[in-house]
Amino acid sequence: MFFVLSPATFARPQPPGQRLGTDIPFLVLPDRGGRMSVEEVAVLPKETFEVVKQPLNKGYTRDVYWLRVEVPISTAGTNAREGASWLEIVPTYLDKVTLFQQADGAWHEQSSGDTVPMAERVRARELVLPLLPGQPFILRVQTTSPMQMDATLWHSTGLMSYLSSSEWASGLHQGINLMHALLIIGAALALRMRSLAALAVASVVCLMHGAADRGYLQLWLPASLEHWGDLAVKVGTLVLPAALAWQFREVLTIGTRWRHTDRLLLALGTVPLLCLVSIPLGRYSDWAWIGVGAPWAISAVVAVVTWCNLMRDGPSLEHVLLVLPGSSYGLIGLYVTAAYLGWAPLPEIETSVLWQLNTLLLNVIVTVAVGAGLVRQFRDSMEKLAKSEHTLEERVRQRTTELLQTQNTLQAALASERTMREEQRQFFDMVNHEFRTPLAVMDSAATEQWTFPSTDLEEQKRRAAQMRRMCRRMADLMDNCLADQRLEAASMSPQRQMVNLQNLVDDAAQIVQWSPRHRLVLDIGGLPPHGLVIRCWHAWRCPT
Repeated sequence: MFFVLSPATFARPQPPGQRLGTDIPFLVLPDRGGRMSVEEVAVLPKETFEVVKQPLNKGYTRDVYWLRVEVPISTAGTNAREGASWLEIVPTYLDKVTLFQQADGAWHEQSSGDTVPMAERVRARELVLPLLPGQPFILRVQTTSPMQMDATLWHSTGLMSYLSSSEWASGLHQGINLMHALLIIGAALALRMRSLAALAVASVVCLMHGAADRGYLQLWLPASLEHWGDLAVKVGTLVLPAALAWQFREVLTIGTRWRHTDRLLLALGTVPLLCLVSIPLGRYSDWAWIGVGAPWAISAVVAVVTWCNLMRDGPSLEHVLLVLPGSSYGLIGLYVTAAYLGWAPLPEIETSVLWQLNTLLLNVIVTVAVGAGLVRQFRDSMEKLAKSEHTLEERVRQRTTELLQTQNTLQAALASERTMREEQRQFFDMVNHEFRTPLAVMDSAATEQWTFPSTDLEEQKRRAAQMRRMCRRMADLMDNCLADQRLEAASMSPQRQMVNLQNLVDDAAQIVQWSPRHRLVLDIGGLPPHGLVIRCWHAWRCPT
């Protein structure tokens, strides 16, 4: 993390350089039309200029600035081992910086900047210009980016030491950016999640804008495309807020209770995109402040949302991690924005480096927070899956029990059906026997009467009585067969009433008394004179 936070910490060259403004005061003169020549500037009195004792920082402006360094480079203590003198200038996104030095009565000029072809400047990422030893110089600075210039005077040995450590740290910083972008892109392609896609876009935009802002594109692009470096800086300044807004919308506000805040983030990301038309119209410097201020405004909104979520839902790793980038970017970004706009002095670390470190730290922490959220979702999914499996097992057990119960019920119903069919068969056998015997007797008596008609009245009465007995017996049999069905009917409603037991016994025995060939003796002598009176409901429900 130390490498990520402060790559400029490694730049400790020996011997140290002399910084314009802090170590060597200089004179500044604004040229509003940009029409002045070096000869005109050189002859102006000192009172015309503003004495500056800190690095130049005028924010976004269309003015050209002239810097006159009256104090020449000190040669005290120098030797051949320290080599020639150089002027190193940052930031690298300045459009054009021209160095003027007078020698042999003539002005010699050298130029550098992201609009100057690499073939016409020292081939280095930084803006490096050689100096004539012991001579004052004049600088002409023109840019559509923030008018910031932090220049340092070096001898060759100190410059080489500074560049080696600075480039190593800057390369490490860009490498971390690249690895982070590749990691997020791979995760987004693998998981196909909108939040990871937004993180990947923001990482790529930060990587490309950082490469352009730090001057790498001028080194990497072919000579015919070198002018794209300056264009990439302008486009990146206006596109980056949109990428950051989308990133935080996907992570924090889309699909949540922060609907109005989501619209605000959408507006903060859309407005800088609308300012892209200012680039071809030549009005970029008038609208670039929107691209610089929008990230800070977005971070302020994000800080409010994350703190509210933290206080509402309680502390968690995801909420704490999301609070950090919004709060840090809001605090550091406020100073960086003020420095870009010329409202605050330049820090010891280059402003663009400070901004890029803050952005990288923001992206890394947001990525870790999103990763923590994915881990939490994965754990919740695993817990839900375990609960679902347990519920499924319970349901399978219940269904199995129900199926066994249903199977037992079906088997019982089948057994009952078989029993019923057996009883039905027995019933039909009984009906066949009980019906055929009376019918046979009736048929025999009727046939005999028809075949051998008799004039004997008593014989006819006997046969008629026999047929009547058979008919009554068949009717009584039918009543007995239907009695069980009536008792099992749902509409059956028994009524309790008083019945004479003697009459009930006589009624049950009369079917035997109908036949002259059978004799039934009833002994009811133990009953009271008027019989025993019982409740009818208990009497006819009795199994006997």
